[in-house]
Amino acid sequence: MMKFRDALLLAFVVLQSVSYAEAYLCMCSPTNCVLIHPNTAFFDSAENYCSSFRTSAYEISIIKLMDTQLSSEAFVKFPNMTSLEIFQGQLEKIAPDTFNGAGRLMKLLIRGNSLANLEDYTFKGADNLRDLVISASPLKRISEKAFANLQQLEMLILAHGDIESLPKKLFENNRMLKMLSLNSNKLTSIDADVFSGLDELAKLELADNQLKTFDYKFLKAAVVVLNNNSLQHLVINEHCSAVYASNNEIETISIDGSNVLKLSLNHNRIHDVSNITKLANLSSLSLGSNTLESNSIFSPLVALEELILQSTYINLTRSTFENLSNLKILDLSYNNLTVADFKIFNSQSALQILSYVGNRIPNFNYFEAKQILPRLRVLEICKNGWNKTYFEYNIMRMKRFQINPDIHGFASHFLFRDEYVDMCTEKLIEDYNYDDYPEPPADADIEDEIKKSYPTEQTLPTTTTVSTTQDTIHQNVHYFPLTPQSNHHISEHDVPVTSEPTVKKQQPEEEASPLLITFQVLVYILSVVGLVSLGVVAYLWRKRQLDVRRLAASPESADAVRLI
Repeated sequence: MMKFRDALLLAFVVLQSVSYAEAYLCMCSPTNCVLIHPNTAFFDSAENYCSSFRTSAYEISIIKLMDTQLSSEAFVKFPNMTSLEIFQGQLEKIAPDTFNGAGRLMKLLIRGNSLANLEDYTFKGADNLRDLVISASPLKRISEKAFANLQQLEMLILAHGDIESLPKKLFENNRMLKMLSLNSNKLTSIDADVFSGLDELAKLELADNQLKTFDYKFLKAAVVVLNNNSLQHLVINEHCSAVYASNNEIETISIDGSNVLKLSLNHNRIHDVSNITKLANLSSLSLGSNTLESNSIFSPLVALEELILQSTYINLTRSTFENLSNLKILDLSYNNLTVADFKIFNSQSALQILSYVGNRIPNFNYFEAKQILPRLRVLEICKNGWNKTYFEYNIMRMKRFQINPDIHGFASHFLFRDEYVDMCTEKLIEDYNYDDYPEPPADADIEDEIKKSYPTEQTLPTTTTVSTTQDTIHQNVHYFPLTPQSNHHISEHDVPVTSEPTVKKQQPEEEASPLLITFQVLVYILSVVGLVSLGVVAYLWRKRQLDVRRLAASPESADAVRLI
């Protein structure tokens, strides 16, 4: 496959230097052939343009076909062809006898041509075809028997065209079909009989169409993609395990069965989630940009591992996520939150990624977050109305608790750090104070001192109240009960701290520079090599001296005396 891609890349490079008026070009290797600017005359005498590898090549790529159709003799000169791609050409019609000489063809891709119609038995002769892709063509009309002879067909993609309707019995003879894609067409409705008999269908893609309803109780597809349509009501049958229906107008959902594992419904008009919460096996749920009821509860979804709730504006309480002990990813971005209360996550000990992007939260208690969520590794705090200084200060504090501010690691990468900070401190709203953000609280290092004093989990900290004015932040320090083993610590931890802390600030240990470490390693290696070299030279010199003396002492060798 890599060799075929390399050949295609070479063909594109050569194509830049070949003008439209010049002759055909054929490049063949033992496995593939690339044909540039071919027409009917070329196929009639292909042996004059292609090398002897032509007969053994099984992957054929045609770039910029110069005829509107292919002759019935087009592929006789390529007897071992199993894969054919027709890319960026002028193909408008496929005659019923075009593929008579393509009995071994298993994969056909037609992209960027002018094909508008598919007549009955268009692919007659290619009875072993498994994959058929027709995309980026103005395909509008498909006859009922267009795929009648393709009984082995497993993947069919008819994307980026102008298809408005499908014949009822279009796939009557394609019972082996496993993947069907009709993305980016003009379908407004599909008759239920179209999918009749497709018992092997695993994935159905209908994104970027104009569908208004989707109700197919006998559809066997496990994965259904319905993004970017005009759906108002969605029916999910018992065979579906994953449904993607974002960017619609869905208000109500009917669910038969409980086999759905993944449900994506971003950017719709959903208010009530009661039907959704009946899916006991659901592991991933996306409801972003839906105006959900403020008291929405997700506690019945005990198997949930991923929950996306950006721009839903719900009220967060302890009961909102209760019983979600398997939850690993939670997105609460863009909800106009002003407080990050980690106590509502008491039952989410498995939570690893939590996003508060795009809110109005002035301060995060990272110590409390790590105590309640011990597996938390990413806490996204971007775009909370902070200036650069305060945002970078928070990044530094998060490192102490082994928490990353973004899932991709941009904040710690020297190439992307500055851009990341700029992006996260840009203005989101006009009525928020960005310039005069308060200085970091004075008791920042007390959390580290507490962490050293109480390394094991004890009583969870009490609620932290934060009152923010334009100039200052007053932060009440938590109370921690002392155990008998910790009486030797200063009593300062038992009372609230309201003034400057007297705890001595611990100087951070300076880590060795990578360049310094590299230099030291090189010096060590060079020293060893130098010592070894000196030893070898000394050994060779000593050996030579002994050999000369041995020759000088031999009375039978005149040459030895002569050498001395």
